[in-house]
Amino acid sequence: MVTWGDRPQRRRVAGGNPPMRPDQEIATGLTRAGSGPAPSPAVITARRVIIFGPNGSLFVYSAAPGAGNLIASIAAQAGTDPYGNAFVSGETSYLPQGVISTAISNQGAEIIFYTGPPNGAGPWTQQSTITGGTAGGITVSTGELDLAVTQMLVQRTPGPANSAAEAEIQDSTGTGALALFPPAAPAVAALAIFAAAAADRAISIRVTGDTNSRLKWDSNGRADYSLGGVSAIDASFLHPSANLLQILTADLDIATAGRGLQIAEGANARMGTGTMAAGTVTIANTSVTANTRVFITMRTHGANSGFVSVAVTAGVSFTVSSSNAADANSFNWLLIEPG
Repeated sequence: MVTWGDRPQRRRVAGGNPPMRPDQEIATGLTRAGSGPAPSPAVITARRVIIFGPNGSLFVYSAAPGAGNLIASIAAQAGTDPYGNAFVSGETSYLPQGVISTAISNQGAEIIFYTGPPNGAGPWTQQSTITGGTAGGITVSTGELDLAVTQMLVQRTPGPANSAAEAEIQDSTGTGALALFPPAAPAVAALAIFAAAAADRAISIRVTGDTNSRLKWDSNGRADYSLGGVSAIDASFLHPSANLLQILTADLDIATAGRGLQIAEGANARMGTGTMAAGTVTIANTSVTANTRVFITMRTHGANSGFVSVAVTAGVSFTVSSSNAADANSFNWLLIEPG
């Protein structure tokens, strides 16, 4: 005997091999694949396993090898194992289930998802594919991407010089493409944006090459508009206080004939009608202020028509009076507040 370190080794014999180093030895009770007694049915220890040829394959079973027990395979080509289980090419794992089985296969740059019958006999039907792009992108094809998660974070490095976006969604032509299909009467919003503070930018729309956004929405709901390019913001639509919507630096142009303003009438409304009796009438309206402009247009012109005037009691009413004490004509009224 000779020693390697402090371990005894067999000497070289005529026509034999050098003694094994400690790292080449096999644990007690195991055998080397391809030599010696029959290998252990539970464990094979080997430095290298080579499977080659168009029909080379490796199968793993959840229990004794048999129909419906195949849970993994590595194969160059699709086929059927000796027990009638259909398998697909690539590195594939299988999940047998009661009604329908599923499989996921790694085939180089693609991950392919399959469904099949519960007995494992096949055939396996391709449902969707995830492909890794050469530039680091991921493409989902022949299927849908369902992000059934409670929280998802998408980040990216800065893109074009005119974009400071942190995430992009693009279709195959490179233009943005996002479609949301929420269920009927959803319990939560289909798209929610949570800003860190009031007035933070939330949505921006540009055309490629624009320096300024053509539309910007902030977290207060303010919308700013420009003509794009290098044009500055020239119109804004905002909600500055309760019960008030405001247009800044722009006119309101109703550019379609036949369309116009519609104002509800009723108690404390901003538009309505009235009729004088003995040359006067008081109309109760709590919406009037000391600054309210009251516009009167006559609906009738009887024999006793006169010149009308208006007096306002802020928060209470306004009174329409005629210069003719016998005036009993009807009129329209409109209330407008100065901006």
